[in-house]
Amino acid sequence: MRRLQLISALLLLNLALPASASLSRLHLKNGDVLTGTVQSQSADTVSLLLPYAGLVSIKRDEILQINELAAAELLAEPATASALDVAVIANGSNNKPWSVELDLSASNRHGQQDSSVLNLVVALDYKHQHWRTSLDSHFDYELKDQARKTHQYDVSPGLDYFINPRLFWRGSIDYHYNYLASDYRNLDFSTGPGYAVIQQPKLTLDLVAAVGIKKAYFREDGEVTRFLLFGDQLNYKFSSLEWDLKYQLQHWPIEFYSDGNWMHLLNQPIDFLYFDREVTANLGLRYKLSDKIRLSWSYQYTQTDIELRLPGLENNSLDLKDFRQKLSIGASF
Repeated sequence: MRRLQLISALLLLNLALPASASLSRLHLKNGDVLTGTVQSQSADTVSLLLPYAGLVSIKRDEILQINELAAAELLAEPATASALDVAVIANGSNNKPWSVELDLSASNRHGQQDSSVLNLVVALDYKHQHWRTSLDSHFDYELKDQARKTHQYDVSPGLDYFINPRLFWRGSIDYHYNYLASDYRNLDFSTGPGYAVIQQPKLTLDLVAAVGIKKAYFREDGEVTRFLLFGDQLNYKFSSLEWDLKYQLQHWPIEFYSDGNWMHLLNQPIDFLYFDREVTANLGLRYKLSDKIRLSWSYQYTQTDIELRLPGLENNSLDLKDFRQKLSIGASF
């Protein structure tokens, strides 16, 4: 029925417009697609006449691309937009410049081993014209048999500049503090180009290739510092590949996501201790209970490849691996 109404409206629009007027399709950065006739354009806005919503004004920085097409091409495709959809897009509520996401996981288990686990994840994102700023933070605390097993937090601010709708340049900082480890503090600075490989309403994929410097700080009174005799700080140069994938299922309130970072170290400040690579990968599902509340399941894998290389002895692997699963409840705004 909606398709029939849209076709009728388009036919009436074609009769009302001059013969020289042509239909245009606007692809917005938030994944929406609008089809109508461009009435006027300026450096900041585009005025589009829609058969089902009238004249709407769209900000130029919200538009990914504009394509002209014949009416026959439009009629050959199924129509899914409504006047209400367009009204929401026109006032910008579906394309707000900022977003906030919170995820909280807490559990308490009693048995042969008593354990308490608390995980908190906060992600902030703000877009303004060609700029996008972000802030990701993680807090992990785990207590087993009244002893701390995990106590750490991570804060990662980042800034992207979009050269065009797909290509951008990223600069980021990652600050990690671990209350229990010998290398209690890590500070990473990285920069490099990124590309939006896939930009679809239900599927997005961003890749970022970067280079940077990793600073690792060790406790002055720790056993590792006394054994390795390199002081309390090490500096590494690295190259990395980051990915961020999101896929929203068509007919289910379920989102699949994966993000992570593959880091290759370019220098070795300690001759007998060889750090090769670090890999962090997250895989998860989000089930939307409402527009803002969701349940999330995630699986995290972390690996650090290390070899002990002593003269006259066979290389000894000191690889570190960690697997974690988490079920949490969260909200997005």
